[in-house]
Amino acid sequence: MKKLVKCEISKKEIIIISVLTLITALEPFSIDSYISSFGDISQDLKATQAQVQISLSLFLGGFAVGQLFWGVVSDAFGRRLPILISLALFTVSSLLCSGAKSIEFLWAMRFFQAFFGCAPVVISRAVVTDSFEPKRILLAYSILAITQGFAPMAGPAVGNAVREALSWRGVFDAIATLGAVSFLATLFFLRETNFNRIKAANPLGMYWGLLKDGKFMAANVAGCAVYAALMMYISNSSVIFMGKFGMDGATFSGLFIANSVAILLGSVLISRMSGRNKSVRYLKISFALLLAAAVAFYAAAEIAESMWLSEAALFAMTGVLGALFPLSTNLALKPFAASDKSGTASAVFGFLQLGAAFATTAALNGLSDDASLLLAGTLAACAVAGYAPYFNKSDPDQAPDTTATR
Repeated sequence: MKKLVKCEISKKEIIIISVLTLITALEPFSIDSYISSFGDISQDLKATQAQVQISLSLFLGGFAVGQLFWGVVSDAFGRRLPILISLALFTVSSLLCSGAKSIEFLWAMRFFQAFFGCAPVVISRAVVTDSFEPKRILLAYSILAITQGFAPMAGPAVGNAVREALSWRGVFDAIATLGAVSFLATLFFLRETNFNRIKAANPLGMYWGLLKDGKFMAANVAGCAVYAALMMYISNSSVIFMGKFGMDGATFSGLFIANSVAILLGSVLISRMSGRNKSVRYLKISFALLLAAAVAFYAAAEIAESMWLSEAALFAMTGVLGALFPLSTNLALKPFAASDKSGTASAVFGFLQLGAAFATTAALNGLSDDASLLLAGTLAACAVAGYAPYFNKSDPDQAPDTTATR
């Protein structure tokens, strides 16, 4: 009977993962913590709700564009210095958001906040490929996925508490404080990991080379499908449960937290499989399970019209996504371990994921008044799209992981 492989984590690796967890929490916290302040911002800055929502769209735009910039910079100049510079500028941008006197100024500062805040996220993926042996990269991404899962759960609660105790401006002060703490953690605990830097950067050439890489793009298709599925779930879940089924806000918040826990459980499960070198196999199984969850959700929401059966299907679905996030990231970036393109590869991977999610939600949301039917169909399509590039592929035979202990 085969035993699960347990990988020892060194003290150095624990420090790296701890710092990366902190600095990559900036992105979800910067989004989730201020959502409850939309009404206050609208009233204070004399703006409409739609104008306030533009600040979120500009944040996503800055986050997407910034990744392409910071990935190449980290390959050329190292990981640590760009992270420090971006965190300092992120902190300043957050303070300027707090002091905004007009909605237009808030728009501009949210864009720059995202442009600088995305650097720790994109560079952290490259730090993992720099610092961990190839057979342990999946484990590192799984641990990051587990710990990062707490940010979306804590963000709304912390943001709302700060808003009630102080104001919406206090929320951005809290974000700036987290940025400053992240800067100090990076300064004192994160060492440089990129010792194989590119001599002369030609970003367009590097991007084009990556886009022609079949294996890399296959993993990107999988990653885009996973992220698009998650964003469609987030954007439609409240419509389904609060609108269609009449669930109250408190119950829905509990449901959302439960599904966030499911994502963590999926990441925990796949981390237990680290060292087996079967990422393609696990990815194909996970996409098959995602398709099954989509069918189950359709049956529960559209045929049985059962609120709790629908939630059970979505709980299973989010658990599968929790496994697919580290799996797709591992398949995309593991081949670039210790190379001079890992930062650029991470940037393209993140940019395409965000672009796919934006395009999917923009094109499909509002296409149908039946949100549950729309979500079920999108989840099924994402499952098929993510599975397709690996239909005839399997994991290469590799020797057992000699770094693992039983």
